[in-house]
Amino acid sequence: MYPKVAAIILPGDTAFSIPETTMTEFDWHSDQIGDDTPVTGTYRNTQNVRRFLKSRCGPDFRFDRPFMLWIKNATPKTMGDVAEEWSRRKSQGT
Repeated sequence: MYPKVAAIILPGDTAFSIPETTMTEFDWHSDQIGDDTPVTGTYRNTQNVRRFLKSRCGPDFRFDRPFMLWIKNATPKTMGDVAEEWSRRKSQGT
């Protein structure tokens, strides 16, 4: 299934966005997660995400509320960024 064209980009256009509903949704429960996987508006803290983060951060990985809020703060990031942020927080003891 491919999304329909949402708009035509003309020379000089400075802003363009496709509504989330027209994009193919990532299945956080079963799709393969890698460092380059973008955190989307449909992001969920699933067992699949937990497995990925444990593989990147080690067996001590845990979700906590401040970290979960950071993941969903609407700032563009990848799952690699998420793993690095967790490691940074752990090294600082936060």
